[in-house]
Order: sequence, then structure tokens, then C-alpha cells
Amino acid sequence: MVKKQGESLKPYETKSYIIKYILENSGPVGEPDIRDYLKKEHELVDQGTINRHLHYLKNEGLITLIEKEKAGHRNKWDITKIEHLANIMKKIKDESLLKNINLNTHEKSLMIALQKNGYDIFSYAGILFYVQLLLSSSYFYACIDTNIELLWDRAQGIYAYKNHSAYQHIENLLVKCYTTYITRYPNLEISIESFISMMTQMSLAEISPTELSMMIQMPRIEEISLAEKYMKIWEEELLGLSEETSDEMHQGTMEDDRKIYWNMYCAAFDLRFYNFFSENTRFDLLFEHYLYQDILDGIASSEEIVFAIHTKANLEYDNDLTDNLDEYHAFFDQRYLSILEQVSRVLAKHKHPSIFGNIYSNPTDTLNGLIEILNKHQEIP
Repeated sequence: MVKKQGESLKPYETKSYIIKYILENSGPVGEPDIRDYLKKEHELVDQGTINRHLHYLKNEGLITLIEKEKAGHRNKWDITKIEHLANIMKKIKDESLLKNINLNTHEKSLMIALQKNGYDIFSYAGILFYVQLLLSSSYFYACIDTNIELLWDRAQGIYAYKNHSAYQHIENLLVKCYTTYITRYPNLEISIESFISMMTQMSLAEISPTELSMMIQMPRIEEISLAEKYMKIWEEELLGLSEETSDEMHQGTMEDDRKIYWNMYCAAFDLRFYNFFSENTRFDLLFEHYLYQDILDGIASSEEIVFAIHTKANLEYDNDLTDNLDEYHAFFDQRYLSILEQVSRVLAKHKHPSIFGNIYSNPTDTLNGLIEILNKHQEIP
């Protein structure tokens, strides 16, 4: 039965229908389409009331008017900005005025969230982030409220806690290097904070595969070569010392200096791989945190839990992997493929993102298509 003019729904019910319909469409939605949808699905026909709802939602910052009505054209409405999602979220959470809207299950919302946080859907990190937000509403809401980079900065303490032994080992190495360094070069007057900051920068210096092999095998002649290379990086690029000043510091004591810089580089090397592991498990760590929150709040779906189980990272830093390059690469290659398999299962079930073109109902076909897309954009890690 079509609802007559004057008949009312529960507060915000019509507004919820409108928002959900806009979210379910990939682009702007024409006003006639909104009216047809409300008439067909919810038996609402009062054009004036519908129009007032639309303008109320616009004034509240929940939707935007894309094209004003003029000759031959109709108004079009859309949700395009992170502010729209934040305002909708506020209505859902703080005032409970909007009902049955799961922002994180809609492609439009997810694409806005990715853009806000600086991730490309055609990248490995982007598609993993997309699926994790789709599965966890609390993770999605956190990334609307706060940038993921800030969340990760805060979560590094969790990673350090989970990897306490490795973190303590590296911290002890850095302090030992600092003590040896300032004892050797007391006139440089460098604080431990500046020293560690510079060690972090040195850990990011480019390492060729040949140098990496040298580092692992550690024959004496290559040890000298690498020590001198990183001595130059440290003193000229990081400290800004002139070549003359540097030569004066090492006059007659180069052997001892090489040993100091070799130990500094070993510490920087360990720091590099520790940070590499943390970077490559950052999404897993955050997703795990919000999974726990969803479980405690009683909103974790079986799909979210299954995905977490099958993509669970070893969040413990494995120093042994750095001893064998083949094992190191094989470990991460297998991990990436395993995660993409689980991502493909989710995409096949939810049939989006539409920007990928064909999303097959068969997870295997979806995986092959996903690998092809990532290869095309050179985003297979």
C-alpha cells in the first residue's frame, strides 16, 4: 500500500533510506531516481517531503548537491567527501538518528576512506586496507576520525611490546654505539636523541643486493669497505663535516674508527630490518587491534574473524630471516600470495570494487584477475 501524503515514518527513517540509496550507487544520483526508489521500495510518494529531506541532509553536511535543477536537467545528489562520512557517522553514533546504515560495507564509503588516508586501490596495500575496512566497522570509523599514519604512530608501542626482546636488543645496541662514539669523538657534542635519529636515517640508506650479501657473510675486506662507506654517509651527509675535518678526526686511528662505524652499521642494519617487519605488518597489527574491539563490542562477524585467522601475521620480528636472502624473499612472497587469496574471497562475495571491472563469484578467478591488475600497475610486492 502506497503511503498517503501526511503519513509519517519513524524519525529519520526516510533520511536513512536516501543515504543508503546514494551510497549504493557508484556516482551521483538523480532526484527522480531517488523518488522512484522510495516509491517502489518504501511506498513513499510525497515529492515535497522527499525534497525537504534532501535539503535537510545537504544542510547538515551529510550529502551534497552535484547539479542544480535547470532546463532539461534534474538535481543530482552524492556523498563525496570524508566530511560527509564523518557527519553521517556522528548521526549514527552520537544521536542514533540514522538506522541500519553500515558505512563500511559500501564501495563509495571505502573509496573515500582510502583517498583520505592516501592509498591507491590499485596497490597491494590499498586493496588490503580496503578489505580490512570493509570487514571491521570499528577500524573504518577510526580511519574516518583519525589518519591511519597517526594510528600507526600510536600503535608502534604495541609492536614494540609484542617484540620486546628484539626491540630491547636494538635499543641496547644503539646506546652502546652512542657511548663508544661520544667517548671516541667528545668534541662533536651530539645528544643521544640526535644520534639515534641519525642512526635511523643511516638505516634507510640504500643497500644493494651485493652489499646485503656482504653484510650477511661479513668477510673482513667487505667489512672494511662497508664501514668506510657508512662513515662517509654519517660524517658528510648527516653531520655535515667537511672532508678536511673528517680526515683530521681519523688521523692515525683509522682502524679503531672503522670498528666503531662497523658496529654502528650493524646496529643500523638490525634497525632497518626491525622497521621493515613493522612496516610490513602494520595493517595486520591495526586490524588485529580493532578485531579485538569488535569482539568485545559483540559486533565482529564470522567473516571478519575468518579473514583475521587466515591472514594472521607473525607479528614477531624474525632476525633469522636476514641470514638467508632466499628464505627472506620466499617468506614474504608466500605471505603476499596467501593474503591475496583471502582478499579475493571477500571481493568475490561482496562483488566490489567496481573499478576493477569484473569481480567474479569464483575466488580463484577473482585472484587471477587481482594479480593481473596489480601486475599491470606494478604493485605486486
